[in-house]
Amino acid sequence: VAGTFRSVIFPSSLNTEEGLRPIVKFKCKGGKGHKKGTIMLPAPSSFATADNAQYGDTELGFGAKLAMDLTRSATSSEGREELQSQFTDITNKGIDAFKGIFSGDNQKGNLLDLGKTLAAGAVLRQGAKMQDSLGIGKGVAMAIGATFNKNVTTEFTSVSTRGFSFTYDLIPSTQDEGKDIHNMITSFREAVYPFEANLGTVLRYPPKWEIKFRTTAAGDSQRLRSFPALAECYLESFSTTYNGNNSFHTDGRPVKTSIQLSFKEDRALTLDDIKQLEEKGKIES
Repeated sequence: VAGTFRSVIFPSSLNTEEGLRPIVKFKCKGGKGHKKGTIMLPAPSSFATADNAQYGDTELGFGAKLAMDLTRSATSSEGREELQSQFTDITNKGIDAFKGIFSGDNQKGNLLDLGKTLAAGAVLRQGAKMQDSLGIGKGVAMAIGATFNKNVTTEFTSVSTRGFSFTYDLIPSTQDEGKDIHNMITSFREAVYPFEANLGTVLRYPPKWEIKFRTTAAGDSQRLRSFPALAECYLESFSTTYNGNNSFHTDGRPVKTSIQLSFKEDRALTLDDIKQLEEKGKIES
C-alpha cells in the first residue's frame, strides 16, 4: 500500500506573476511505500540554523603528552631521529629514578631525595609509566601530597547532525486552497512514518527530503543564496494545530491551520560537504 502524497503549491498565488516571491521547495524523494512529490510554500520570514561540533576533555597522561609534543616538534623543526632519542632518554631516566628508590640500603634517603625532586615536578612526571605498572609512583605521591599531572586537553570527537524547523500559519482564501492544506498535511504526516514490510518484521525508513530555497516557484528559478543550502533530510516531526482561533468557514473548513515541521539531515557533514552545498547546492556522491 503506497502513501497518498499529493504535490501542492500554497498559496496558489505563488504560481502567478502577482505572487512571485522567494519560496521553499520540499521535495519528497519517495521510497518503499512512499510516493514522490513536491510541496512549495513561501520562504519563511525567519529561519535558524546552527553548526555544532562536539569536544570533550581527555586525559593524556605523561606518555601521550610527551608523544604529542614530540610529534608537533617533528612536524616543525627537529629531526625524527633526534626526537626518538630524546623520548627514549626521558623514559629511561624516569624508570631508573623510581627503581633507584627501592634499591640499595639507603631507601629512606632515596625517598627524601625523591621528595625534593618531586617538589620540582620532574621525576614525578618521568615516573608516570611506573605508576601504571606497579603503583609505586601513586603511593609516593600520596605520601608527600602530590599527584601526577593528567595533562587534560580538549579533544575533538564529532560533528552534530543539523536540524531545521519551519512554522506556518495556513489561511485558505478559496475552497481549493482548503483542500490543498488538507492534502499537504496528509502528505507531511505520512512521510514521518516507516513502511512495514516482511509481514511486520521489517520497518523501511521513511523517505528522505530535499529542501531548497528558490527565488520563485517557477521552474527556471534560481537558488536563493541568502539562505543556506541543506543536505538531504528526514522529516523528524510534524505537528498541526487546527483552528486556533475557533472560527470556521461555512463548509466546515478551519479559518486557520498552523503546522510545525522539524527536519534532520541524514548524516553529519564535513568541510567538503559544506563547500559543495554552498557552491553547487548539493553534495555529489
